[in-house]
Amino acid sequence: MSGTGTTPADWLLPVTAAGPRQAAYAEALLHLANSHQGLRVPLDIDDPHSEPGFFLRDVYDTGVGVDREIVNLPHPLGLRVRQGYERLRPDGPVTRTLDMRDGVVRSTVPLTGPEGHRVVLTTVTAVHATRPSVGVMTGTLRVPAGVTSLALDVFWDNTRGNAYLGGAVPELAMVHTHVDGVAHRGNAVELDCRLNGTGERLLLTADTHCERVARRIPLTEFRRWGQTLILDTEDRGGTAEGDEVVVRFDLVWRAGRAQDVADELRGAVADELLAEHRAEWHRRWRAHGIAVDGDPEVQKAVRYCLFQLLQHELPARTSAVTPARGLSGCYHSGATFFDTELHKDAFWAWTVPEVARAHLVFRHEHLPEAREFARTTGFAGARFPEAANDAGRENGPHRLLDYPENRDITEWSVREVLHNSADVAYAVHRYHRVTGDTGFLTARGAELVLETARFAASVFTWDDAAGAHVVRSVMGPDEYHYHVDNNHFTNAMLRWNLVYALALLAGTEGLPAPEAAAVAGRLGITQDERRHWSRIAGSVLIPAPLDGEVPAQHEGYAALPDCPPRAPGHGPSARLSEEERALADDLRPFPTRLVKQADILLLAHLLPDVFAPATLARAYDYYEPRTAHESSLSAAPHGVVAARLGRADAALAFLSRAARYNLDYTPREDYRNGLHLSAYAGAWQILVEGFLGAAPIDKDTLALTPRLPPAWRELTVPLTYQGRRLVVRLRRDGPSVRLLSGAKLRVRVGNAEFTVAECPDGP
Repeated sequence: MSGTGTTPADWLLPVTAAGPRQAAYAEALLHLANSHQGLRVPLDIDDPHSEPGFFLRDVYDTGVGVDREIVNLPHPLGLRVRQGYERLRPDGPVTRTLDMRDGVVRSTVPLTGPEGHRVVLTTVTAVHATRPSVGVMTGTLRVPAGVTSLALDVFWDNTRGNAYLGGAVPELAMVHTHVDGVAHRGNAVELDCRLNGTGERLLLTADTHCERVARRIPLTEFRRWGQTLILDTEDRGGTAEGDEVVVRFDLVWRAGRAQDVADELRGAVADELLAEHRAEWHRRWRAHGIAVDGDPEVQKAVRYCLFQLLQHELPARTSAVTPARGLSGCYHSGATFFDTELHKDAFWAWTVPEVARAHLVFRHEHLPEAREFARTTGFAGARFPEAANDAGRENGPHRLLDYPENRDITEWSVREVLHNSADVAYAVHRYHRVTGDTGFLTARGAELVLETARFAASVFTWDDAAGAHVVRSVMGPDEYHYHVDNNHFTNAMLRWNLVYALALLAGTEGLPAPEAAAVAGRLGITQDERRHWSRIAGSVLIPAPLDGEVPAQHEGYAALPDCPPRAPGHGPSARLSEEERALADDLRPFPTRLVKQADILLLAHLLPDVFAPATLARAYDYYEPRTAHESSLSAAPHGVVAARLGRADAALAFLSRAARYNLDYTPREDYRNGLHLSAYAGAWQILVEGFLGAAPIDKDTLALTPRLPPAWRELTVPLTYQGRRLVVRLRRDGPSVRLLSGAKLRVRVGNAEFTVAECPDGP
């Protein structure tokens, strides 16, 4: 292995599975990915508590309990060291380290054989940052002199497959991949694979090189195919160090559809691939790294968030489904949810706009499925489902199997969540305001907005008694209250969708009049339909406030019994009683005012002017003690709102909760839930939308409302804005902006403005 230098400690995340049931949790934290493939790096491929995972972005098959699910493919890192027939095993708990600077997982594992000899296995693993189908592992075995009969088994492992709903019932699993053929070509093992449901074909190939191989033997076990390398451990000099013999090996794998796997990589040198990979990660950190001066713990957590977000979506694609857990696991079956539009795409619009665009292109490409979903559920326009699979179809389970109790539970979100289409329209709006990409708005975005507006109009019904348009029996983002009427968030976002669509058609939101007329004509939007939308938008029922002061989450919320307020603080301790936990697990409506996440604060996060400052302060003070924060999405809106209210300590606590969600706030035993990427994007939102207060004004003006936490000396964030690249630095004396590329930019801070010109090498 080539030398990499010493990575500073604040770039390293050591992960130890403290007990056997923590293996899957450690593997989730050590997850590696690019925009094509995701790899859970196993601690021990044979550990029954391990959850090895290998996923390709676009490879889905017929699901168990759902329409389609992302496939857990044969894993490329089946690895065993044996002496004779006896496997060498770790001496104790294994610590592996995620090196975020270089984008690799490093491990040094002492192994003990049957005769008590200690062999040290060291590996470096990477999913290549610029070659989407490629992954690489380099390794060494340090063998005491005189130890013989050593063998290294390297194989594709297809024993795990997909557990029901991504792990909800581990005992019920399906192996989707059938291996039709295995070819041994010199150092390489190639698997010709077929998905059992769709019949789609894949090619998986792994080249293993080792300088001390006496012979290679094909390895075939139950659902495992690879090679056994019989090692030559005699001391011949050259690779002997003291009383040890050093055996070096490397593995390069490729995975994808046969036509997508690059033939020219056959025989590629692992060290060269790692050097390419490291160079790209160093470039990414120079371009996108965030610096928090004065809080090392937050700095490291934010760095982990950025690492996971960047690795999952780069290199950027032209269209991409973005699973809720990325490529870190099977949970949610690889479906995409509204958190993509409300959280992840905020990060991408300001960071690498091509990624946000790809997510919206995916939504546009699946407008036919959204229209069909609306039609079959009694609505018009385009209804984007709460959970959408790679084919754009509704993918949420309607009923959940509770095993071993042998009962099923109704999942109401499939039917009752109606805000998703408005969330897609909101993402189009934000993307255009941040990027100025009128070409996208004209070609795709306007159609998304107008068809979701049609859906919004069809959701509302007129209520004579209320004298308003209403929405009955829904569930908002808060998943504790089902079958409610006039959820505040849902009604407000559907109304916003209508207003934005009308503004686009009127030419006041960046869509040129000729293009507005063309898209309206193409979709058959008449003046009568526009007037209908306007009437609805002007008469939407918003629930009466609590005590005349606090916005109510939904109609009837005030009639619910109050819940005991939760203690202040944002630590990892649970905020649910045993009785409340049982309600949540059984998907039963909560009979009190306790919410999973506060819809009112999420609405205020997205639409900053929806409430007056005094009303927003009352809403925050009311809902925060009544919020369980059981959703990973809860911290972001609370943190952004707290920052806007000038409550820096609370905002900082929510930042820590979002950034460290998987590090501190998830169970560690038998953990199968993957990484919460939208929580990480939420941490970025607290930094940028909360502490920086960044907001688009027009193509030449950016607003900042800085609120630096008292303990911090400086916050530095790179952004893209309207085709420009810039770096915003916030110090105690206020913000400064360096324009790296692009046209002059006006920066508005309160009532003051200053202009910055391009200065790539300036201070």
